[in-house]
Amino acid sequence: MYYEVIILIKESKNRNKELEIIKKLLIDIKKKEILDVNYIGKRRLAYNIKKEKYACYIILTLIRDIKIIEIIKKNIRYLKQKVIRYLILKTNIINKDKIK
Repeated sequence: MYYEVIILIKESKNRNKELEIIKKLLIDIKKKEILDVNYIGKRRLAYNIKKEKYACYIILTLIRDIKIIEIIKKNIRYLKQKVIRYLILKTNIINKDKIK
């Protein structure tokens, strides 16, 4: 069992700021618990969320441990000004190419 976390962050003109937000989200998590970090980048939203038309998409694949999810939620609350929306999914199936 695994978790996939989809995070939408506010668009920034400077990609380094977006990468800095990702680092802050993952600061308390050990590397072995993170299977994949997929930065998709800027996409137009289907509808405005918090008056934003665009967002940067990040998809995290994590091992199944409730402590990790609590850490992610805590970090998202800390960055609530920059995070537009997030979704946490439990999944049984994972692409084996992602596991290192």
